[in-house]
Amino acid sequence: MVDPHRSPSTLPAAGGVMRFLHAPPTRRSVVWGSSLVLALLTVMVFVIHRVNIHVGRRQVLRNLTVTAHLASEIIGETLGHVLLFERMLVEQPDFRTAVQQQDADQLRRLLQHFLPLAPGAEAAIIVAPSGAVIAAYPDRPELSGYSLMHDEGFLGAQRGGWHASVSAVHLRGGESLEKVSEVVLPISDGHEVLAVLQVQHRVETIKSWIQKIRIDPGGFLYVVDQHDQLVVYPFQVLPGQPKVVSNWPPVAHHLSPEGGSLMFRGGRHPERWLAGVYPIGSTGWRVVAVQPEREAFRVLHQLFWPMGVLVVLLFIVVIVLGLRWVQVQRANLQLLQYSDQLAKALQEASRQSSGGPPPAPQDRPNP
Repeated sequence: MVDPHRSPSTLPAAGGVMRFLHAPPTRRSVVWGSSLVLALLTVMVFVIHRVNIHVGRRQVLRNLTVTAHLASEIIGETLGHVLLFERMLVEQPDFRTAVQQQDADQLRRLLQHFLPLAPGAEAAIIVAPSGAVIAAYPDRPELSGYSLMHDEGFLGAQRGGWHASVSAVHLRGGESLEKVSEVVLPISDGHEVLAVLQVQHRVETIKSWIQKIRIDPGGFLYVVDQHDQLVVYPFQVLPGQPKVVSNWPPVAHHLSPEGGSLMFRGGRHPERWLAGVYPIGSTGWRVVAVQPEREAFRVLHQLFWPMGVLVVLLFIVVIVLGLRWVQVQRANLQLLQYSDQLAKALQEASRQSSGGPPPAPQDRPNP
């Protein structure tokens, strides 16, 4: 029954709302809804991936710095042990007497006993303050009459006042083209420098100290000296003078005593690299641990594409289920409409069979 007090204008609107609420879903609405779900899932997967990359990059840089620190500790402690054995040697009275007398034979015998104690040491040379070679072990006749005044190890110990030092990489004295570094210790008597003890290490020996450290996948370590020359490098370097790499970003990077990390682009292709750098004590050397970013995040990138495929498959499943749901809802609506029509027809047939024709409507008297 219609309420006579209700405004007739509101009835069509209410009917429209009811028709809207009971309207069957369309294919377009399902596609649009599924597309919205796909867009939300895509954004969520992308954001999660980028967050993982950001967090992973920080962790990789931290790991590279720790790895460089470990390598620097190994090299620094080994060179420190060599210097410790040198100090023990020069404090022996027999050695100091032989140095003062410049007794080459006695010095060679003492160096022969000393050299196996110094980790990785391959040769030892005693040089006069004038640069002349006093003694060497193993004996090197080619150094007889040869001056090491301009030798890197000699100059490094003399620079800024006589002091113990680790030399930069240089070619071994004489005609040898072999690259070496030296732990140099002045031998003093009060304020007078009697001689300089140089203990040489081949760069291949220094490389062997950190050879077991691995940066997987695709990373590696290298070491540079105080002149930005390569000391240790995992790939082949041409023979001859040491290679200067001052323009490499990890070498040009300002370095604090606590080490540092950086991202840079390099190589033949402009790919991004991650690097951790750490100094080797006060030697001026530094260890660099590098890794390509694409290798560091290979697993994350490999997981990203399967996640994208899963999102696409989920979208297809949602579309199929949505369209199937539309078909079911339309079938249900058609069934309801058919049932309603059938009920009306049965009601009309029942009315006609029980009471004859329906009574005619009576005219209302005018007031």
